[in-house]
Amino acid sequence: WRGGEGEDEVTGHWERNIGISRSIISYILQLRNFLPNEIGATMWIAPHAAHTSVYVPFVIGQNELPVGYKNANVNAVGRGISAWQASRFVFNIAQMKFNFMIKDIGNEQVNLEYRSEALQTTIDKSYMNNNTNLSAITAMYIQNAEACVAKWWELSDNLILWYADGYCNGHATCMNKKYGTHLGYPKVWLEQMQDYRNGPEATMKL
Repeated sequence: WRGGEGEDEVTGHWERNIGISRSIISYILQLRNFLPNEIGATMWIAPHAAHTSVYVPFVIGQNELPVGYKNANVNAVGRGISAWQASRFVFNIAQMKFNFMIKDIGNEQVNLEYRSEALQTTIDKSYMNNNTNLSAITAMYIQNAEACVAKWWELSDNLILWYADGYCNGHATCMNKKYGTHLGYPKVWLEQMQDYRNGPEATMKL
């Protein structure tokens, strides 16, 4: 997080990285000289913090972008539309049970980015064989981006459902013998908490 009052009184600095709440966007430029420039030059965009977002491809030959990628309004939610706000929601929700949620986020990232790569391969071949044009390509990349945004909004809601109130609410990833249904605090953390170790004897087990 950005420094508060305490950091005015303590000398030091956090290392600057891309996985922070102040990230607006990160991107990867993919340049492939064996393809025409209009499809060979691809920008993979991830709004907000990279580790809780998803990289989505757009080619330089596109003449239009999906609405959700045209602005990053911090004063409106834009539910179901805004790519940046979808990633912002996932980032902030993940703080509640990060060690569990980041695994779910990573799985969804892999699934969506793999699908985008597969789409890119299909489009490349079709364009090189003169079976499609830039207008059709634009429509396919926009449809793919909108699907990714929709999935990210769905993920933000699912993370709440799966881990609300400190529980594992029937979600397969966290339902096992080690964690059961109540996630609670890890042993190593509780052992360091003097107030917990010296607390009153439990009268009932939840």
